Amino acid sequence: HRHNAKLTYQHILKYRGFLTKVGQAASVKAGDLPTPWVEELCGLQDELPVSSYREIRRTIRADLGRKIEQVFEYFAEQPIASASVAQAHVARLSGSRQKVCV
Repeated sequence: HRHNAKLTYQHILKYRGFLTKVGQAASVKAGDLPTPWVEELCGLQDELPVSSYREIRRTIRADLGRKIEQVFEYFAEQPIASASVAQAHVARLSGSRQKVCV
């Protein structure tokens, strides 16, 4: 059980999103899953790694069709918060001085 639970945990961290939510839900089902599964998946409750700044730049480029510098005058490389399906960065819109959370 332990080996497969570790592999599943690693895949969840790689693909994130909905799988993270499923893993989190499974980790609180102590009576329904073997102990090794619960122990491995419980790390999804509060130990999720943040996405790299490089990955964030790629995502913004893909989603907005422009480089981060074309959209934001300032963009914090370190997130102010991170959760199972997203993370939040402080930024300032170009030409606006308006502070936003991205």
